[in-house]
Parts: sequence; C-alpha cells; structure tokens
Amino acid sequence: MANRLANSTSPYLLAHAANPVDWWEEAAFEEARRRNLPVLLSVGYAACHWCHVMAHESFEDEATAAYLNKHFVSIKIDREERPDVDAVYMNATQAITGHGGWPMTCVLDHDRVPFFAGTYFPDGPRQGSPSFRQVLEALSDAWRNRGDDVGQTAEEIRRHLQAPGALPAGALGRDALARAVGTLAREFDPANAGFGGAPKFPPSMALEFLLRNHARTSNPLSKQMLDATCVAMARGGLYDQLVRSALATTPAGSLVQTISTAFLFSGTVADNIRFGRPEAARDEVETAARAVGADTVIEGLPAGFDTEVGERGALLSAGERQLIAFARAWIADPALLVLDEATSHLDVVTELRVTEAVRRLRQRQGRTTIVIAHRLSTVAEAGQVAVVEDGCVVEAGPPDDLRRRHGPFADLHHRWLAVAT
Repeated sequence: MANRLANSTSPYLLAHAANPVDWWEEAAFEEARRRNLPVLLSVGYAACHWCHVMAHESFEDEATAAYLNKHFVSIKIDREERPDVDAVYMNATQAITGHGGWPMTCVLDHDRVPFFAGTYFPDGPRQGSPSFRQVLEALSDAWRNRGDDVGQTAEEIRRHLQAPGALPAGALGRDALARAVGTLAREFDPANAGFGGAPKFPPSMALEFLLRNHARTSNPLSKQMLDATCVAMARGGLYDQLVRSALATTPAGSLVQTISTAFLFSGTVADNIRFGRPEAARDEVETAARAVGADTVIEGLPAGFDTEVGERGALLSAGERQLIAFARAWIADPALLVLDEATSHLDVVTELRVTEAVRRLRQRQGRTTIVIAHRLSTVAEAGQVAVVEDGCVVEAGPPDDLRRRHGPFADLHHRWLAVAT
C-alpha cells in the first residue's frame, strides 16, 4: 500500500512511496501536537548511497516502520527539492555531532527545533554505533520521561542557530591558507590516506584546495596528501567496474578526466577552467568557455570571469558548474573522457543545455568517451550502450535497439554505460 509520498514529483520521494513508514508532509506538526509525539525528519537524495542503504535496512523493515509510526510522526525530505530545509537542519546536525552528511536524521520538537541529530544509523549495533532502533527507543523514552532535558537541549540548539555566524569579509591570506593545510595534515590518515576515520567520503573540495595550494606554494605536504589520497581512491572500488577496466587499459601517460555531478566550485571561474592546464592563456579560456556554452556563466559574473566570485559562486547552479567543468575538459583535451551522470538531477531546460555541451565536447574530442547515466535518453547518440548491474554487463547493443526494448525514456536503477569514440 502506497503512503503519502505516492503523489510526489520527486524521484527520491517516490522511491519511498511503498515504505511501510507513514511519511507525513506539512501537516506532520499538527499531528505531532495532537498525539504528543516528536517529529522524525529524514533528509536524503536520489544519488546518495547510504540513503538507499538506510531505506532498505530500516524504512522498508516492517518492525522498524511500526515502531516509527507508533512513537514518531515522520517526514521524508528530498534535499534537492528543498535545499532550504536541508541547509537549516544540516547546520544543526553539524553543531550537534561535529560533522554532517546524508542521510540526515533529525528529531524535532513541535516548534520544529531539533534536539537530536545524526546521519546514517545501521539496522544493528555496528562498530560502536547503536542501531537505528536503539536510537529511536532512547529518543522516545527521553520525550516521554525527560521532557525538561529535551526542552533544554532544543533551546540550546535554537540559540546556536540564531547566533550570527557570518565569516568576516575579505580575501583569505597566506597564513590562513597555510593553517588550512596544517588542519588537513592533522586529520590525514597516513596508513590509508584520506582524512579522518571510516567511513570516508571523497573529499573533492579538500583535494582541489591541496592541488591549488601546491601549484601556488610548491608545498610538498599538500602534494603528498593529495597524491596518496588519489592513489588510494584509484585502487579502491569507488567507480563502476567497467570504467575501472577502461582506465586500466588507457595508454600510459595519457590524461583521463572525469566529470560528474559531484564537481565542486571554488575560487575563480578562470582558475577552474584553467585547471585543465594551469598555463592556459586568457584567450584560450574564453574560447573553451564559448565552445561549451559556459560564456553565459562568465558574463553573469559582476566583474568578469577573472574575479573572485564570493557569494555569487555559492549560487551557481549545478548546470553552471557542469559547464565550467566541460570547459576545463576542453582545455585539458584528455585521451579518455568519463562523463559520470553529468546531466543527472538537473531541470529540463538546464539538462538540454548541458546535453548540448556534452555533444560539442564529444565532437571536439574525437577520442574515447564513456558516459554513465541512469536514463537511456542521455546516451542516445552513443555508438554502443551497455546495461550494467552490480558491476556486470547484463545486456548491450546500439541505443536504438535498447530504446525499442525499454522505451525512449527508460530510467533504471542500474546504469547505462555508453561508449562512443
């Protein structure tokens, strides 16, 4: 039996429409007051691995769902649909736990103030972490029997969230950047690389910072942490197995470049485009930007693309960030270009714009391109398309054949892998 999420337009929320959890929407707080229960807020997104793991372990489990439905009023949010809600409660989660991530799990009072927050909780006690059921039982007990403590905790978090937290204006100096390198060095894992302890996530922003820092200062520590982390990631299983095979057979010395929806924007637009080749001249940067349609991003910046973008950078859309990444690839001219879900999670207009940039980039490259996507329409121009499930090819052929078999807009949980030369 479908729950209230069956009427949603979000693919992430629709994936939870068959959960036995009685997911609520805006009326959740009225229901919570009526039944005198806390509100459980679960935030995730479609491409989040651990969101799917927790959904399978806990939200699809009848016993866990029954406990949730009896002792909590539950809300499920897609962070890509409601980034405003996500930002508020991620701030609270980081304040409470010292870190953040998704799935984000917050428990709120009737005034929408969190008194507990965390991320992924397993279905059983594991590596020192309590199970999700144990967490729920402890929170329900606190709500019923220690209301004063709950109220005090919520008030402390409310004051923290309302406190001014803006960083002072101005450019970061050399000393601040050096301290940032030192902080990363203290968190660096010398045995396994990366930062902090398990579980680890790809620290793309930290790695880009270390790369820029080494280019500007020749700091050997930045390069050491960067190289060790990239090698550890490359030797792990952090990509599709067919892509791994393609990388392994790429001629030695050739450049492999990956563009994905995980691309993070920082620094100047020009520096990000030059990132493909640091010595790229201004006119080459302009040519690359125009070639992939990123010139509109550049023109939209107040003082041109050589300015530090500041707050404007934080407002760049996912599509604009992708276009900048494509311009970087245009300058880098890699022997193998991997487009990993490069058009996922974009609105229709932006997806068409980015898809056109992909077409231009592939035509200009004239070399091997691997496109990984969930939708067959994204890889329709490819020479051959394979359907990959659990790292294995389950079917393959020209896109027209697969389109006839699955429909023109097939969208599967497993991935299409398109190889075009």
